[in-house]
Amino acid sequence: MPRAREVLTEWTGIDTVDMPVSEIVRHTLVHAVVASHRHVFGVFFWFLIPIGPAGAVLYRIAEYLARAWSKPNPERTAAFSSFA
Repeated sequence: MPRAREVLTEWTGIDTVDMPVSEIVRHTLVHAVVASHRHVFGVFFWFLIPIGPAGAVLYRIAEYLARAWSKPNPERTAAFSSFA
């Protein structure tokens, strides 16, 4: 159990100190489904559109930039981060 709490905290950033086992399992499943959508099913879907591999690459680039640009940074304005 302690290792599961540690891994879930590293993966999601959620505080798991007082979390019961059922909540740890629930959070793990939710984040696993979202991650599989982003990294497997989303890429596969965009691969199937007429531009093929370029669609998959563009999807991954857009997803990466959305994550990177949405984090606060003193060099960017808040409007830019919220737009990303």
